[in-house]
Amino acid sequence: YHHPEVEKLALANGLKFSLPPSKFNFGSYLANFEILFQNLSKSGFYDNDEDEVYLKETLSEIAYSSYFNFNMPRKSLLNIPRDQYLALKNLSKNKDNIITCPDKGSGIVIMNREDYIRKMEEIVSDTTKFKVCLEQDLPNFSQD
Repeated sequence: YHHPEVEKLALANGLKFSLPPSKFNFGSYLANFEILFQNLSKSGFYDNDEDEVYLKETLSEIAYSSYFNFNMPRKSLLNIPRDQYLALKNLSKNKDNIITCPDKGSGIVIMNREDYIRKMEEIVSDTTKFKVCLEQDLPNFSQD
């Protein structure tokens, strides 16, 4: 499947465009609701234990029902035509290419991976702009 015109149309949406997920990871999805509940608890969102239980039950109901409603069989959630979707899927599977943004301006650049790596190595090997740093010379950024 290779239709350059369809690929151009699909890529015209830009690098910030994304396809909707086909499925959610159940654990990650529920974890977001748990984090929301914890943040609301810390902020003093409710006044008593009864309100806390009600909030927890309501969030749980919303989480489960929205998760199962999203994953129910349906025609499609595609936000682009199917041929463009297939073109993007095809482009993403091609590991010989790199899809990136240009140095200046907006747009999309598709480059052969080997050419891209060679070009990046050429850029960073310019000792007038970059210098080699040993690991011990780098600052230590750690989370405490």
